[in-house]
Amino acid sequence: MDGIVHTNTVENAFSLFKRGLMGTWQKVSAKHLPAYLDEMSFRFNRRSEDSALFEDTLRQLLSTPNITFERPTA
Repeated sequence: MDGIVHTNTVENAFSLFKRGLMGTWQKVSAKHLPAYLDEMSFRFNRRSEDSALFEDTLRQLLSTPNITFERPTA
């Protein structure tokens, strides 16, 4: 396989996720782990689009349905 595939990409993705766990979120439950992974993959996949990252994030947040308190605690 030729191109941009190498272990640095995987190490970078895990490093960003670990920093998110220690810095942004102090506690992550197994129940909500897929949501955290989705957010980190969204950030990682758009890391080179510096100019539109904020707008893309806002657009994603506004298009996602709200989660009420009852739903995560059910």
